[in-house]
Amino acid sequence: MRAARTPARTVLMVLILSICACGGDDSSAPGEETPYIVGSYQGAWHSILAYAPPGDDQDVVCPGALSVDSQGPNGTFTGAWTQRSAGENCNEVSGTLSGIVSPGGAVTVVSLSVDGGGSGTTLEELTDGNCVATRRDDAYRGSADGTAFEISYAISGDCGAGTEVSWVTVFSGTLGSSPSEAPVP
Repeated sequence: MRAARTPARTVLMVLILSICACGGDDSSAPGEETPYIVGSYQGAWHSILAYAPPGDDQDVVCPGALSVDSQGPNGTFTGAWTQRSAGENCNEVSGTLSGIVSPGGAVTVVSLSVDGGGSGTTLEELTDGNCVATRRDDAYRGSADGTAFEISYAISGDCGAGTEVSWVTVFSGTLGSSPSEAPVP
């Protein structure tokens, strides 16, 4: 004899079939379009290097820009970034980047390189070799909608003698604005 299906079991089967039919879970809402994000975003890189116990903490905001030069139909993009020299802790540095923007505007930067070599995102580079990373984000993540672009990245590490360190950097910029008009993160 065949068991009767309960309403809960029927709903579960419908959900499983829906996920399989759609190819998995997509964090965007149905019908959301991938935003067109090509353009130059002027803004700032805000970086915080914090030690525990507190010590030689640094909180630095440097003017910068991020440009998306090309975007494919599937949301993949390539571009460039720069941090401008401004004061003691803002050195001129630039590089290239590539990533993907999803429907709804979620951004993942899968590659960010520094001109002349390096990634600019190792704790060893940031602390002159005094600390070793114990946890790092796998990519820069954030959002973009064609008028604003924001990404962030974080690393935690061990400096020995009971000292821990964390570094967080955020780029926040707006399309076509001048550096003085761009929001500070």
